[in-house]
Amino acid sequence: MENVPTDLDISIPDDRIVAEAISYRNTHGIDEIIILTNDQGLLETSEDHDFTTMEIPDEWFLPPEPDPNEKRNKELEDKLKKLQNTRPKIDIAISDSEGTVLQQSHNIVVKTCREMDCSEIEELLAAAINEWPVLSETEIEKNAKEDRQFAPSYLGFDHDFELPCRREIQKYYENYQAWTDEVRRFLEELQAE
Repeated sequence: MENVPTDLDISIPDDRIVAEAISYRNTHGIDEIIILTNDQGLLETSEDHDFTTMEIPDEWFLPPEPDPNEKRNKELEDKLKKLQNTRPKIDIAISDSEGTVLQQSHNIVVKTCREMDCSEIEELLAAAINEWPVLSETEIEKNAKEDRQFAPSYLGFDHDFELPCRREIQKYYENYQAWTDEVRRFLEELQAE
């Protein structure tokens, strides 16, 4: 650094910045250098050495980085909230005949489904399939014809009846299989914790 004033101590960070600016100004023949800072000491030292100064506006600053522990705590709180929201929240109030809520405590037992073995799951799945059996192609066509009877021509349904095409029937069977898979998955996940 050239031509550094003796009143600057370059071991002090603010003085070193001003000394560098003076050296740069003198070396490059620049008339005006603006020191942009929000450090009060640097502002005063810069002004003492004939620099134009400007305080950095607050809106230019980024928000402070969160403390790693605060960040971790926030993540854990969010995770806990998410887990708590997976269970139903049940509020029970017991009132007398006049509607006044009784304040005494009550023990309430909530039972969960016990763990089922494979045969029990298959039995329940079979009961669901028995209740809502898969239709044959003949039944699908019959249902389609019956649905057509409830579409009167004055509503704009005056075209000829068409049987479901092979693709539509295949889609029905695929959807039915997806439903049975979903029922099985539900029953397998319906276990006590």
